[in-house]
Amino acid sequence: MALGKAQILLGLLMAVGQPVRGWAVPEGMPDAKVFDFGAVEEGKIVEAVFQIRNVGTADLKISRVIPSCGCLTPTVVYPVVPTAAVQPAPLSAAQSSGGPAIPPGLVGTVKASMNTAGFTGRIENEIRLLTNNPQSPYLLLTLRGTVK
Repeated sequence: MALGKAQILLGLLMAVGQPVRGWAVPEGMPDAKVFDFGAVEEGKIVEAVFQIRNVGTADLKISRVIPSCGCLTPTVVYPVVPTAAVQPAPLSAAQSSGGPAIPPGLVGTVKASMNTAGFTGRIENEIRLLTNNPQSPYLLLTLRGTVK
């Protein structure tokens, strides 16, 4: 029995975005998506640390770090990959073709400093991480609190 055009189109639409079995896919999982710094005096520098675990099956690359405010200074710290003896670890394909990555099962760190100078009241700022995960390319991290 032949499938109609509508059935084929529906099948294709349902398949879009679904992982293909056997394909390696990176997936970043933050330990916490929100850092609440409580109440601080205006002008204080707030420091936040987010741990990003790669729970996927391929190297996780963070290609862009986009703060929502000029008051945020985020930094990505990649994990040190354990190596045998003193031999340098070979770079993975993702690492050699565009910079560092978080291998599957390891944890990278995003550190963020937020300058509260000029702010008062409740504030919330975000850091958007652009990754190489084809199903969900952005990770969103939030810093919030009250400036007195």
